[in-house]
Amino acid sequence: MYKKILITGATGFIGKEILTQIKGKNISAICLYRNKKNNIKNKNITWIKSSLTLSKKSLKIISTFAPEVVFHLAWDKIPNFNRKNCFQNFWLTSRFLSVISKIDSVKKIIISGSCFEYYSKSGKKKENAKLNFVDNFPSTKNILYKLALFLCKKKGIKLAWFRIFYAYGKHQRKDSLIPYMIKSIKNKKNIYINNPNLKLDYINIEDIAKFFLKTLSINFNSGVFNLGSGKSYTPITILKKISYILGLNYEKLKLNYFKEIDKNMFNSFEACMNKTSQTFKIKKFKTLNNGLKKLLK
Repeated sequence: MYKKILITGATGFIGKEILTQIKGKNISAICLYRNKKNNIKNKNITWIKSSLTLSKKSLKIISTFAPEVVFHLAWDKIPNFNRKNCFQNFWLTSRFLSVISKIDSVKKIIISGSCFEYYSKSGKKKENAKLNFVDNFPSTKNILYKLALFLCKKKGIKLAWFRIFYAYGKHQRKDSLIPYMIKSIKNKKNIYINNPNLKLDYINIEDIAKFFLKTLSINFNSGVFNLGSGKSYTPITILKKISYILGLNYEKLKLNYFKEIDKNMFNSFEACMNKTSQTFKIKKFKTLNNGLKKLLK
């Protein structure tokens, strides 16, 4: 098992959960941050104030630390996915990967991708489904995967590119769907929902972090791996579950529906998790009920 990791985006949604889960374990981490460090207390975590454009000083510290596994989670200015920002992220990430892959101690690079990389947002997706090379964000991610794979093959590094579906949980952006619903319900505000019957695959952040950490001990072939629950839910179902957990009457919520998808079209989008579960030996996921209960404590 590898015990020395480098994390970019350590102060973000996934990064915070990974740092939470390594607490108390014999894992040392060196983490990049730009503005503010996490408040997680762990003597095995070293923080470096740095962008992805590593200075000579930062690179020397990282090289001396000798990370075995790199978790690349950083993506600047989410949810701004315009052309300019995607190009900036592409430039920063490609430069970072080209530098970091040259460190001899690095054996694996693990990168957070997105389900938006798929061309069609419907059906149960396998990793070999058609990809989107048209829109800014997905096309940038798909090209970065090809670059990362090339660099890793060149240096004999294993690459796991996780296409993450709809993540939720602690530390999620407040304007995301589930935090927005919870806040609106608690404050007795109107709840505005687009496509109330569209079923999407929601995966808890704790499960995502478990898969990332599994890469430290599991041998795998380089490639793409889906990260979802393998199940899909509508916003209406989620609202009903939140209401039930809070002991409220769903029928009394102030709901406002906007555009509705064509009911004759296939209206669900979820991950096929066969490859990922078999590779990383995780088959049991936190249910949506349990995830929401923990979030609402």
